[in-house]
Amino acid sequence: MFDFSELKKYLKENPEELLAILDSERLSILNAPEVKLLHGKYLTDFWNERPNKQLTYVLFFSEALISELDFDNIKNNLSGTITETLKFHRAIQVDKDFAVVASSADEIKHDFFVDLSNKNNVVFFFGEEGIDVVVRGKIFPRINVFYDEADRIQFLKKYHISNLQACLKEYEIYIKEPGVNEAFFASKNLVVKIKPVNPPNNTLHNKPEKILRDNLISFLNRNTQHTFSKENELNNQRELDLYTEVDGKKYLIEVKWLGQSVNDNETDLTQKVTDVSARKGVTQTLEYIKHLFEEMNFNIHCGFLCVFDAREVKNPVNYQSFGFVTPDLLPYFKKHFIKLEEIPLSRNP
Repeated sequence: MFDFSELKKYLKENPEELLAILDSERLSILNAPEVKLLHGKYLTDFWNERPNKQLTYVLFFSEALISELDFDNIKNNLSGTITETLKFHRAIQVDKDFAVVASSADEIKHDFFVDLSNKNNVVFFFGEEGIDVVVRGKIFPRINVFYDEADRIQFLKKYHISNLQACLKEYEIYIKEPGVNEAFFASKNLVVKIKPVNPPNNTLHNKPEKILRDNLISFLNRNTQHTFSKENELNNQRELDLYTEVDGKKYLIEVKWLGQSVNDNETDLTQKVTDVSARKGVTQTLEYIKHLFEEMNFNIHCGFLCVFDAREVKNPVNYQSFGFVTPDLLPYFKKHFIKLEEIPLSRNP
């Protein structure tokens, strides 16, 4: 007689063997001709015809029904009872004909349909990007981004790149928060030590561009729908400050600052960084865009210039009506450049 205790002991000591068995079972279900036909034709056609792809839902049935699936009835029921049931319910259990056995209006959640699959059900998740099959706790081929409705709603609350300026208005409020604001500035004691008479209030740390850039990228990654990174994108290894890609289009953000910082040795203040730096930022951003287009054949949709204004007196920045833009950069200025509003940065009282 076969000793199952020995098998149990062996699998416990060799968990990779158990995983291999589970993967084999999953693949046998996924590769069943009935499942492949159901997924590839009937359910895909059904998903394509649905007008609202943002409405997520699941259809599921017992693994034991795979060999009994009746595709003539399935086609009729998809256009009939399933379509009607989806007007009110989002999780639908079906039989071999895709007649409705049970349904629920509960919010679709990842754990919910994974649990269903672990109870020997074949689960089809219909998402924004298409259909995933969930078998024995695993999602195939995982083409969707969101599997929880709450996650999708939370994502949609975040800013799209087209609303970057609005996002930065929120950022202006964020950098005034205690615990955030002081991270940009040299300590008052150090500033007073360097300049005892009329010490400036807004003196930044040495080489503040890194602090400003890192703080901004962290905020954007939390509050936009995109992932920004710091990458050496240029062939000559000049570093782009911030970079992201949306729907195959690339965006870059060049970060500049105005004001004053402490020097490398913390023994003096640097020269004041003025409007000249902002104008150079325009030229530099345009040169980056031109290089990426012409030398690297990148699809740059837009280059943004973002200027932190940490000056003691924040007069309007003089961009000289952009008359300094050279003819070779002018086409990129007109089509692919946006100067964002300056971000005012002052030490909290």
